[in-house]
Amino acid sequence: MESLPGPDEDFALARAAFEAGEMAHAARHVSNALAVDPSVPAWRALLEEIAEAGGDPKELIDIEQGAYFGHVAGHAYLLAHQGRVQEGLDLLAQVGRHMPAVPYGTWAADWLRTCRARLHLGGTAALLAHLGRDTIGFMELRASERAVLSGWLPLAEAILERDGSDLFWPGALLVASGLLRRLGRFAAAEDAARRAMALEPSGMASTALGLALRAAGRYEEALEAFRAAQEQDPDTTFAAERARVLLDAGRPEEAWRELSSVEGREEDPELSAMHDYLGHAVEGRPSGEAVVRILGPRARADDFRRITVPAATALALPNDATANAVRQVFAEHGHSVQGRLRVSVTHLEPPSCRLALVVGFQGTTDTRRADYSFGELPDPDPRRPRRPVRDVVWIYTGEGRREVVQAVAPPSERVQRLVTAIATSPYYLPRWWDAAKSAGPGLGPRLAEELLGAMVHPPVPPPDDTDAVEWIFRHQCAAALLLAHVDEGWEGSRRREALLSLVDGVVDWTTDAAILALRELALDEPAALGEVSERFWTLLDELPSPGHTWYGETLAWSYLCLPGTPADRQATFRRFLSDLYEPRPALEDGEA
Repeated sequence: MESLPGPDEDFALARAAFEAGEMAHAARHVSNALAVDPSVPAWRALLEEIAEAGGDPKELIDIEQGAYFGHVAGHAYLLAHQGRVQEGLDLLAQVGRHMPAVPYGTWAADWLRTCRARLHLGGTAALLAHLGRDTIGFMELRASERAVLSGWLPLAEAILERDGSDLFWPGALLVASGLLRRLGRFAAAEDAARRAMALEPSGMASTALGLALRAAGRYEEALEAFRAAQEQDPDTTFAAERARVLLDAGRPEEAWRELSSVEGREEDPELSAMHDYLGHAVEGRPSGEAVVRILGPRARADDFRRITVPAATALALPNDATANAVRQVFAEHGHSVQGRLRVSVTHLEPPSCRLALVVGFQGTTDTRRADYSFGELPDPDPRRPRRPVRDVVWIYTGEGRREVVQAVAPPSERVQRLVTAIATSPYYLPRWWDAAKSAGPGLGPRLAEELLGAMVHPPVPPPDDTDAVEWIFRHQCAAALLLAHVDEGWEGSRRREALLSLVDGVVDWTTDAAILALRELALDEPAALGEVSERFWTLLDELPSPGHTWYGETLAWSYLCLPGTPADRQATFRRFLSDLYEPRPALEDGEA
């Protein structure tokens, strides 16, 4: 299969076509290159030359019957060059909503700065609002979240430079304030909010100002802004904003009083958890003990927003038929059963299912001692890697490759101790991630293989209060998070090699653990974001079927946590989750 040209080749083809007078051919190829990076001066200069040469934008790049987003952006550029800036802005706003990670913000900013005509900024404001929707209210963003938003920073700055005659300018100022705040431009965010408030006083404008002041650590002024918001728009939710300010300011008693006045807080997971937490801090109420145990004694307001993120406070434990049987037997008999637990399932399940059988009921990690049988093989065969990998943790052996054994040795006591320390601590993903970030560099890339070993050789027996499924998966997740920190960078790193080996190799619970670690790594490492999001997209088409959903659920909500992903792919993952959660008749997938 012939590969598509890369951006440099596209540019070369565009230059050759331009010199041959083939303007439409040149416009499409240079738009392809600019879709990879709209800021490359030589590529943009060629598009400018094509625009200067004249011609109908529709004939140069026809988009009426649907088109590649890069061609739509190129068409918008040609429109703006002809003075049709409103059309160009609105079209580019549509591109930005579909492909937010491509930094077309400089183009839009240049058009705003050179256009003296009155514009309608509704579409532009809707784009900036869309870009900020997944981080609403957060004071601290992850590095990749900031990187995606940075591509549109020039547009937010250009909005502030307009003279105020544009339609919807106050609304555009408000969403620009939000983007500026998220990127640490607190003075500019405050300026945008105050200008919007002067033009159209409203609760929204006061809220934008309050958020900008809170982000800057100016807590008293932020409280005053949220009081003003409530005067303009009587709503008890502004008391929740004041509670967040007070919590960050280290004033829990006042935060507790403010939050206690918010109606309907019990139905909001964030506010309910914050209320329980503050109730424990201020009055020693036992209902808050669980939240304090998860978040720790010095939680900030952002922590209560983070608990609503998938897998932040509860691991999505495996739900294979064997895993469910192990949990059921453990609930009734503990780790000790008479005889051996025999399991027969319709379709092959992950190797860790057999590990759970022997860890939970035989006190060993020797999977050859599991009484496990299966009928059919899903397709694609989950026993085979989907791409070449360096690291292998499971190998299928024996007649028909129906047995499975670990391909890596148990870890050293030191590595096992570090993994178990994280695995047995109260689960809160940001805290586990920080613990791994502290311990991982001390292990270094040379101990990556031992961390892989820890994923399939957990300590035995598990504690009396923990079933084997949770015990194993906790260790797999902890080890995967440590793997994400054994070195730095992305391309050529040992962590990239090991984690991609886990997602591309034999399908197992370790696949879910690696997906979770890659999600967190991609949020902190902008260099990894593109490859991780592409790999996640590829993995969706590689889910084994029929049978249970393997890593599908973890993959879907992990993809949706990544910033800047294409809108159509997000919609696909949301449909996948909707279908997954749709009530359906129970299936008899096996018996225990």
